[in-house]
Amino acid sequence: MNCSGDGSYGEGRAHEALLMAQNWKLPIVFLCENNSMAIFSTSEEMHPMPNISSLADGYGMRSEVVDGQDVFCVAEAALNAIEIARRGDGPTLLEAKTERFKEHDIGTPDLCGWEERTQAQYDQMHEREPVKIATEKVLEWGLLSQGEIDDLHQRALDEVAAVETYADESPIARPSEQELLADVFV
Repeated sequence: MNCSGDGSYGEGRAHEALLMAQNWKLPIVFLCENNSMAIFSTSEEMHPMPNISSLADGYGMRSEVVDGQDVFCVAEAALNAIEIARRGDGPTLLEAKTERFKEHDIGTPDLCGWEERTQAQYDQMHEREPVKIATEKVLEWGLLSQGEIDDLHQRALDEVAAVETYADESPIARPSEQELLADVFV
């Protein structure tokens, strides 16, 4: 499986990979995580069609658009595409439409095109937050109780806290200048 963001499909390497995969019927699933923004540029600015998966049409490749906010939809589509690849029926381009909840990287403004995203945009995005959607489905299907979900959540928080503590207390967390420069000029 090849996973990449929407911005990568504006590069020639992606098109070459799609073309070769289709020509040679390679068992590859291309998963495009389309969060509608490649750093600061919107998908609408970078692609002429509403769905990046439409690129597959030009190569005669199977494609599908899925709700990237719903982990179960993504998993089902990925498993189907993997089965197609394993059967020897060639590649698939899956486009998971999702949302990017924060800036592209720490320290840069959270722009959407030329404008900074508003609080209203954040609020609207968080209405369809993936963990919230998955939790609702798991409860609806009776796979877990709210107590079990709360326990899993607490165990995950505890594990993250333990990792942070370990990293902060590790002797290599703050190496000396001598250790940082060792073997630099070898």
